Amino acid sequence: SSFIQLLEKGTYRTHRAVEYYAQTLCITPKHLHKVSTLVSGRSPSYWIQRFVFMEVRHLLVNHKVAIKEVAIRMHFNSVQNLSRYLSAHFRITPGQLTHM
Repeated sequence: SSFIQLLEKGTYRTHRAVEYYAQTLCITPKHLHKVSTLVSGRSPSYWIQRFVFMEVRHLLVNHKVAIKEVAIRMHFNSVQNLSRYLSAHFRITPGQLTHM
């Protein structure tokens, strides 16, 4: 199983740490970073964040799921934690996502 295959299976919903994926693949985080960057030009954290963002956006925009429900489905401890994550990584709020 590859890193992207793990993400495609939805592991990003519960695991957002590069270390988790490296351990699952029996490699070091440094090696995962090296391979990911070599193959895709992007870091593992970029891909994890991208999958999270796309799922959150999909749930909010296409399925009109309430922000609280999105936080639960994505295993964030609260709406505030989801909001902080989106703000820190994408400089956007869940509310702004619904208007994209």
